[in-house]
Amino acid sequence: PYTTLFRSGILREAKQQKIFCYIFTCQLNFQANTESQEGTYNIMRLPDLSHFDGAILLKNTIQYTRIADELEERIRNSGIPCVNIAQKIPGMGSVMVKNYEAEYEVVSYLIQNKGARSINFVSGYPGNPDGEERLRAYCDALSDNGIKVEKERIFSGNYSIGSGVRAVQEWLSRNERLPDAYVCANDQMAIGVIEELNRAGYSVPGDTMVTGFDGDDLCQAFSPRIATVETGQHECGSIAVRQLIDAWSGKAMRTEWVEGSFRKAESCGDYEKGETTGNICGTFVKESVILRQTSDFIRNMSSDFTEAETLEAFYETMKKYIRIGDMSSCYLCMCEMDKVFHRENPEKRNLIDLKNINTGYTETVTIPVACHSDSFMAYSAFPSGLVLPEEIESKDEADFYVVTPVNYHHCCYGYFVSADSYFSLQSELFYSWVSNVGIALENIRKWILMNGLMRRLNDMWIYDTMTKLYNRAGFYYIAEDVLSGMKEKKADRADKRKRDRKNGVKTEDDKARSMHIRRKTAEAKNNGKRGKSGGSKVSCRNGSGISGKTG
Repeated sequence: PYTTLFRSGILREAKQQKIFCYIFTCQLNFQANTESQEGTYNIMRLPDLSHFDGAILLKNTIQYTRIADELEERIRNSGIPCVNIAQKIPGMGSVMVKNYEAEYEVVSYLIQNKGARSINFVSGYPGNPDGEERLRAYCDALSDNGIKVEKERIFSGNYSIGSGVRAVQEWLSRNERLPDAYVCANDQMAIGVIEELNRAGYSVPGDTMVTGFDGDDLCQAFSPRIATVETGQHECGSIAVRQLIDAWSGKAMRTEWVEGSFRKAESCGDYEKGETTGNICGTFVKESVILRQTSDFIRNMSSDFTEAETLEAFYETMKKYIRIGDMSSCYLCMCEMDKVFHRENPEKRNLIDLKNINTGYTETVTIPVACHSDSFMAYSAFPSGLVLPEEIESKDEADFYVVTPVNYHHCCYGYFVSADSYFSLQSELFYSWVSNVGIALENIRKWILMNGLMRRLNDMWIYDTMTKLYNRAGFYYIAEDVLSGMKEKKADRADKRKRDRKNGVKTEDDKARSMHIRRKTAEAKNNGKRGKSGGSKVSCRNGSGISGKTG
């Protein structure tokens, strides 16, 4: 939800200004291991930035620091103007949300207007600039209101619902008195806090108050409605686009600030009627219907993919499921097959190496399955840095493309591109769909490896490893097939002779027999000529000797 609002603002402004966009995005669990982070965030390494006119970056949403820093350096080296949202980067434009001021207002309101004296804080993951600003505001607001900052009341989260749940569980396990309020660094963690408090038998705001941050629409539909800070993400996205336009006209990059607005609600004891409740409920009903339909679609897809043991079978199945949501056209882009689905490693004496996998995008990619206007097609190899061939861009006439990685952990298979699809940007089900594609390709890769291993084991059983000749086991293994083949060939020759003789055509056997007869006749004639030349005959009466002629 956090990045969705920024992207919506970017796309809205870009469409108005007739700017075409590529959006490189991915989804990753906060607890993902390093291999999964590397494989997923590889998508940020894909584009050749020299083909783009500008970039808008949300660096603080890239959890893998090495790739985030690498992307920043690549943008600098490309020379294109860049605007970063929610974080200042020297040499780039920036659009900043006043996190500190907004969170300071929230904590001060709870203390001064609601009488809170004990307040727990659920922060974001360490190193995140937004989270650190909000934590600093919490500490300063407590101190300025004469309340001691207690480290035991600060819980390190990761912006997920689960981390809000764990923050409550950890506090309750200490058998401490419930705090007067929970202040959360984002709305997702606030939802987790309320859910776990309800499970433990506490009510919000009856037993404790809860606030969030970011202005997620879900807060308005939640019960109780959650007090939160609306950070103006739509506005931030629009400002970023306008900064790029200014940069193209020669204006200097700058930093612009957007105010956060504290929206009081039931979770902190304020019962003002929400302005957009009806619209939000309608939106969630619509999303619930889409959820049910798409869930069945993805379950069927998973089942069908398990039967695909070859790439050809996978591509055929993919045609059945490639259109999902609101995509006007879509493209499955695959890395070079010999590097992804290789069977043997020449550097290791042609042994199969299970760990020898493709971990990055290859120089060229192909599109084996593409769907445009309900028609399927394929595209030959083109440079991966282009993301898509130019002929596709001109044909689609889209406003934007969403580019998502297709991987399994750190094994990179390619990427998926969808045109004008808000479903790809906003629905977590889309990422489940893409994950299914990656899992299916990983299963095929392992099928290929297993088949190679089985072939090797069979060869070790039937061949002598030194001479590569069949051993006894090999003889029994192939004898039946060889003999059957010989019998079939013999029967085929006999049938052919019958047909040729019936048609008056001399067969090869007839020709060979005629040659043999002519040769014997010639030999007999030669022997007869020798007999007329005279000589003496030597013989052995007992029949045990030899006979011949002497001249």
